Amino acid sequence: MTLYSSGYSVFESRNYALLLMVLFENVHVFNSRSETLQIWKIKLFENKFLVPMVLFAQLVHIASMHIPIMQEVLDVQPVGINTWIVLLLIATGLLVLMEFDKWVARGVSRNA
Repeated sequence: MTLYSSGYSVFESRNYALLLMVLFENVHVFNSRSETLQIWKIKLFENKFLVPMVLFAQLVHIASMHIPIMQEVLDVQPVGINTWIVLLLIATGLLVLMEFDKWVARGVSRNA
């Protein structure tokens, strides 16, 4: 079910979708550092630029939601804490799926 069909405006739906895509990318960038190792087995700061740049990119998006000219250009607005929590939980679901995929791939490669 889409946000729009649930009663949200087109503007709100696009705003939430954009933020969700940014959060998906942030989750994906950390988990895709290895196709086989679990995320917790890889040092977080092995690439010293990764964490600061992901944080910077997220801060740029947050700033754009609060700066009037960027709000107009990107057609975004700030979202509430409840929306952040829901979207973060959805984005974290990607991590679970990717870790499951790695687990399945390791099992297949052992049986081959």
